[in-house]
Amino acid sequence: LSPSALNVWLDCPLKFYLRYACQLYEADEVTTEIDSSVFGNIFHRTTEIIYKEILGHKSDGLITRAAIDDVLKDELTLRETVNRAFKEEFFQIPTHQHAEYDGLQLLNKEVITAYVKQLLRRDAEHCPFRYLAAEYRVKQAVNVVCSDSSFTISLGGSIDRMDEKDGILRIVDYKTGTTIQEARDMEQLFDCTAEHRPYHVFQTFLYASIMCRKQNLKVAPSLLYIHKAASEDYSPVICLKEPR
Repeated sequence: LSPSALNVWLDCPLKFYLRYACQLYEADEVTTEIDSSVFGNIFHRTTEIIYKEILGHKSDGLITRAAIDDVLKDELTLRETVNRAFKEEFFQIPTHQHAEYDGLQLLNKEVITAYVKQLLRRDAEHCPFRYLAAEYRVKQAVNVVCSDSSFTISLGGSIDRMDEKDGILRIVDYKTGTTIQEARDMEQLFDCTAEHRPYHVFQTFLYASIMCRKQNLKVAPSLLYIHKAASEDYSPVICLKEPR
């Protein structure tokens, strides 16, 4: 079970049954539009390529401000990286082929490029840090005991990014949308009657919970809203709004 599946269960058990038990999915439609999911995938892939190039063959994962500044100065390579991510995630063509963009796609390309630059500037302020993983698959076995039986399920999914600084492991979930989710308390994460349940917080907390059991660093679950990253006092680390 992934965090997404558990979120579906909390919001609508019938939808969970139809999707995950009956395997009924919406039909795929061929479209030239870039929806929020594809937009996010292109952004994620771009950042993954950039940090993979920065690290090269370094085994310690250390990211310095100088390295990020070099990426920001090389406008041509940065734009080509965004173009490569578009080919992989949207056009689904080999990277050596030419991509034909329409006007709206070009606009999205510019926005993603601006978002990537904003993330890099934010990360430069966070330097030095260790970049540990991108799209990192995690899972945890959970034993479920019922009245007359027990069985084991696997919880997990893919973490957008993990980095470490000063003994704190950040579990980072990138958010390219404009709607910001905040949690009042832990109970709200499981309140299926709430109109706007903070499901993104639920997902990030679940990943953090799994990583707490896999290593000894302190864990900071983080939702990194890219459009907010320009603020000097912005921190992506999730805080509960009521006193703990």
